[in-house]
Amino acid sequence: MEKRDRERLAKYFSVLQNELGLRILWFLKDGPAYVFQIVKKLKVKAAIVSRTLKSLRLINLVGFEQEDNRRKYYLKRKDIFELIMMFNEAIKRKNKQ
Repeated sequence: MEKRDRERLAKYFSVLQNELGLRILWFLKDGPAYVFQIVKKLKVKAAIVSRTLKSLRLINLVGFEQEDNRRKYYLKRKDIFELIMMFNEAIKRKNKQ
């Protein structure tokens, strides 16, 4: 595996190791949302949600549409859930051995 590929994978895993990032992805799976909606649903401070959304944007999993002074966030890569579930199943199998 080339260095560039390793670095890209490391960025993905570093963001996805954050439980809040996973929770936000699952929330956005149901449709676009504003930060205040994510904060209310997940019961987390807005600053933390915003920081996590920025990380998810940097790896191109989440995007946003600007509406006046607010941003509506949406999921850009729904295929990420297939990868997350495959990885989760692999971990479960390994733990049973």
